[in-house]
Amino acid sequence: ALLSGTLQPGTAAAADFDTLNDLGGVGLLQTPSARFSDVGTFGVGISHIKPYNQIQLFATPTPWLETTFRYTDVTDRAFGPVEFSGNQSYKDRSFGFKLRLIEESERGPAVAIGVQDFGGTGVLGGEYIVASRRYYDFDLSFGLGWGRLGAGGDLRNPLGRLIGRFDT
Repeated sequence: ALLSGTLQPGTAAAADFDTLNDLGGVGLLQTPSARFSDVGTFGVGISHIKPYNQIQLFATPTPWLETTFRYTDVTDRAFGPVEFSGNQSYKDRSFGFKLRLIEESERGPAVAIGVQDFGGTGVLGGEYIVASRRYYDFDLSFGLGWGRLGAGGDLRNPLGRLIGRFDT
């Protein structure tokens, strides 16, 4: 598992941040936050972060749900044997979602859980829990992640007790 945090500068009068991370969800770099875009938000993104070329679709259909779809071209991995696929690079499609558990209040942070690469091949698979809290001009996020988000593998994924696939 990986324990991570992000710090985003902002302004005290600003509305919620809805910067997108590298995987198409609300967050910063490759770290998700417990923030959500406004209800009804839909977007398309394109990214190139070597060796990944991605097309991302994201939507926030409800105040407590964020969904993502990614189609990724993994340029440093072959699609299959040369006699089958020639020089074609590996392709991955993946779905993800984030659920708000607790909305931010004067007493505490917003808390969300999420899954990356749900129903996909698992190349970008990961699960996480994250808390986000505004403090004057800063938006702080702290989280715990497994799979792609926690490469150290020091803490067993609690979802592995339900479905063995989450342990790898």
